[in-house]
This record gives sequence, structure tokens and C-alpha cells, in this order.
Amino acid sequence: MSKRSLKRIAAPRSWPIKRKVNKWLTRPLPGGQKLEYGLPLNIIFKDLLKLTKTTRETKQIIRDGKVLVNKVPRKDYKFQIGLFDVIELPNKEAFRLLFSKKGKLIIHQIKKEESSLIIYKIINKTILKNKIIQLNFHNGKNILVEKDNYKVGDTLILDEKNNVKQHLKFEKGALLYLIGGKHIAETGILETVHKSEGSQPNKIEVKIDNNNFTTLKEYSFAIGKEKAIISLP
Repeated sequence: MSKRSLKRIAAPRSWPIKRKVNKWLTRPLPGGQKLEYGLPLNIIFKDLLKLTKTTRETKQIIRDGKVLVNKVPRKDYKFQIGLFDVIELPNKEAFRLLFSKKGKLIIHQIKKEESSLIIYKIINKTILKNKIIQLNFHNGKNILVEKDNYKVGDTLILDEKNNVKQHLKFEKGALLYLIGGKHIAETGILETVHKSEGSQPNKIEVKIDNNNFTTLKEYSFAIGKEKAIISLP
């Protein structure tokens, strides 16, 4: 049972679920993001969108392949929807998974034209033998590029063929969306990237409403320069 399910009491605190009903809930398939940064389709449909009441009903909706996640049809009710992923329903409504300021995952409805704006944060890059560069993203996705124009921390918007449509640099002045710490779900301006020392995590200085504070680099996503390229709650 434990391989397919998860005890409610053991679910991440970021999951917006009731803790004192039904002992078990759906465990998502292994994905590119940590458990606290994603939810299985079944919980999205039952607990957030309120479209279904049972797993059987969820399966009926997704079986035809008309539910898209980042433009790809998904038919498994356990498929993990990660932070910033976009879900499109058969009725053409679209939603993005984000955080509330209470640290809970929420589903934010977006306009149809925004559904192609998928956020990919570079967390690592590797130069292969043929000098082709492999970019590794926060959600487990990888792509190959020929030019070394990108740095770890930068955000890319890709089209359906993995071509780079937009490049948001992780640099001073970048608008950041925060996914951890006291300012979770808030946006702020990147002021400084501090040099890491030994095994210490990278820290950054962010400004919100003329107040500066320090947080971890891993808690930040570049989502624009002067304004966000995606809509927020």
C-alpha cells in the first residue's frame, strides 16, 4: 500500500489537504521536483479544483488524453504536477501551480494565451564531449544547446520543440518569485548574490518594498525584469 499511497499525516505541510479524513491519499509518481513542491493529478482534481470526488472519477476525466501538463497529455492520476507547471483541462481552462503566502500549494487560473509560458530554472549545466552544453532544470527536464549563453539560476521559456523563446537572467534587478522562507510566494528585486563559502548554501539579498533581507538562492525564481511575465494570485 505504501508504494502507491501516502499517509495523510505524513504528507508535506505544503499540501493543501485535510489531515483528519481518510488515512491514505495518492502518492505521486517520482518526478523531477521534491515532494513538497508538487501534487499528483488526483489531488489536484479532488482537493484543489473540486472537479471529482473519487479517484475513479479522476481517471475518467484524464483517460482520453485531453488533460495537458505543460502541453503534454497525461493519463496517469498519479502524475506529479510540479511548481510552475501548467495544467490545461478539456474545457480549455488553464491553471498554474504556485504557492500561497501561507506556504500551501495552490492552483492559479491563467488565461489561455499564458499557458505556453512554462518556467524552467537552470540548476546545473554540463559541457559534453562534443562541446554541446546540457542544461538541467529544476523539474528534471534537460535540453542541449550549442551556445554557452546561460548561467545557473537563469530562467528560460521554451517552446514545444525546446527552442528558447525567452531568457531571464539571474542578475541584479531581476524580479524574483520566492518559494521558501518567511517571504514565500512574494516577489522581490535581486540586489546581491553572495559568494558561497565551502559547503555553505548560496545566499542572495532581496528587496521587497524598500526592505532588504537575505535568503537562499534555491528559494528564488527569476520571473521578469520590471514586471512578472506570468500572472500571480
